[in-house]
Amino acid sequence: MPRGSSLPRPVFPPEELSQRERTHMFADEDIVLFLHKYGAWVLVGSFVLLIYLIFLNIRLWRRSRREASEGEATIDWSQNMDEVEIDFPLPPDVTSRDVECRITCESIRFAFRGEKAAHLEGTLYRRVLPDDCNWQLWPIGKPTHVKLSLIKAKSGHWKDVLIGENDKKSS
Repeated sequence: MPRGSSLPRPVFPPEELSQRERTHMFADEDIVLFLHKYGAWVLVGSFVLLIYLIFLNIRLWRRSRREASEGEATIDWSQNMDEVEIDFPLPPDVTSRDVECRITCESIRFAFRGEKAAHLEGTLYRRVLPDDCNWQLWPIGKPTHVKLSLIKAKSGHWKDVLIGENDKKSS
């Protein structure tokens, strides 16, 4: 259809609408005419808004990651039915001689000499076999992480590594 020509107006039976409905809503032909005239701008504006929202989401996600890394150290953990493996970053210039690790059947304390607070301390979610548990600095040579292996006393799934204040202990 050539530019500037008018679109055919759709037949719209007015008897189907009450007076209030006719005055408080756009007629279909008004919407069609608006989109015909400004449709490209609506599309461009929607696209720009979408790009801005994606950019804002990425920026907020990066900020939250940065704040999390500046605060508490991140501790990752995984499990199978018989053991729990905990992995966390090693502070710079720490050797195996600087590690203080005490594992009992119900609790754990893992700290580095010279630091005020322990890296991991508390009551374990379930009991472990302390004589079978171990830790290692990883990788060999220039370590960057600590890997802690806890052997479960009873096979099963743990909801968390440590019992929090709101958790109930169930063995």
